[in-house]
Amino acid sequence: MRLPSFYYLSPKSISEACSMLKEYNKNAKVIAGGTDLLVSMKQRVKTPNYLIGLKGISDLNYIRQNGKDVKIGILTLISDLEQSNVIKEHFPVLADAVKCLGSPHLRGMGTIGGNICLDTRCCYYNQSKFFRKSVGLCLKFGGDVCHVLKKGKKCFAISQADTVPALIALDAKVKIQSTDKEKVIPVKDLYYDDGKDYMKLKNDELITEVQIPAPASNSGGSYMKLRIRKSIDFALSAAAVTLSLKDGLCEEARVVLGSVGSAPIRVVKAEEAMKGKKLTNDVIEEAANFAYKDAKPVANIVDVPPSYRKEMARVMTKRAVKEALSRVK
Repeated sequence: MRLPSFYYLSPKSISEACSMLKEYNKNAKVIAGGTDLLVSMKQRVKTPNYLIGLKGISDLNYIRQNGKDVKIGILTLISDLEQSNVIKEHFPVLADAVKCLGSPHLRGMGTIGGNICLDTRCCYYNQSKFFRKSVGLCLKFGGDVCHVLKKGKKCFAISQADTVPALIALDAKVKIQSTDKEKVIPVKDLYYDDGKDYMKLKNDELITEVQIPAPASNSGGSYMKLRIRKSIDFALSAAAVTLSLKDGLCEEARVVLGSVGSAPIRVVKAEEAMKGKKLTNDVIEEAANFAYKDAKPVANIVDVPPSYRKEMARVMTKRAVKEALSRVK
């Protein structure tokens, strides 16, 4: 399939890019690596009239350490994060997530910003134009029905960005710039639980930086991802876990599920089940059971029943907690 016609714009600054976004509104898309957007354009899932390329903007590709805090420019390649000793040493949950993201070729082109803004996916939406026409347009494509749940009042396309659950587990924030101001918000506040309108970014807003606070002492983390083909596939179910210990007891914990909802799911009850306790097998099992309860997968992946993905949310959480515990230092 070929790309549709479009105009390519090359701003030289963030403010210029934001102005372009405001001017062209929904007729424009931002592009960096293009590993997801260009495929969607070939399928005619997305047909923007303008592509706003960010690679002409200087100083958006960096991993900077200030003490143990880390700041990551939005054009930083996934492969650079994968190879970073800082990420490997201090943020193992993110190191796990980037290592299993796509294929080596995709990691060498894709950016952290692109993954954070990765569109939600569904077996009825991410298809050719001919397929969508044959089954009828869904809510995400401007229709009036969700083919996954016919009586549903929202779109159930799923969030499958590997870095996002990891970043939420790390309590990371993002810097956002618009035409008239700059703000910093937690990554967890970026998303709606709706597959159609999934990001809380205004038309003229652009993420420019990821900010990760220093890890607590005696802490560890892990990201576990289940997929059909380990070399490239999106997750069927995933779990990101960070935890810290004090005197042998769990002082703090974060549990975030991916690929079982339209937004990442933070499992607060699982965190509470572990806090203040020694992480025995029984305690870990109890936390994993809460992950099972909070996971809400639906039939938006071909040939993989929701019941299996829900059970795997329990399994991935259990494995992630145990791996994070083994990494505490």
